[in-house]
Amino acid sequence: MIDWRNIGFFICALSILPLVCFCATFVPVDDYLIDCGAPASTSVGGRNFTADNLSKDLLSTQEDILATTSLKSNISSSDDSPLYQTARIFTGSSKYTFPIKQMGRHWIRLYFFHLLIKNTI
Repeated sequence: MIDWRNIGFFICALSILPLVCFCATFVPVDDYLIDCGAPASTSVGGRNFTADNLSKDLLSTQEDILATTSLKSNISSSDDSPLYQTARIFTGSSKYTFPIKQMGRHWIRLYFFHLLIKNTI
């Protein structure tokens, strides 16, 4: 006797497989990876993050206040990424401007992390 549930599951899995393969290789036309406050570009997980001070066309700010920490997080090992060890401090109006090549909807992901800075004054 044929188990139609197994066949239905198999057909469903085969129909989703091309979509999963397509999404895994997708790279957006407008792909900006910025490391805010870093002195140099950073590579994490095979992705290159450009230091925002190297892209003067992207950042408009009146002051250039950077902060770094070498303290490791007590929360999890994933927080020890170099991306979470630098910051830019904004004390006034500032903005990032990104030239967009492809019109339409775009994803913007902002990651924040509590940065511990010792007062050296």
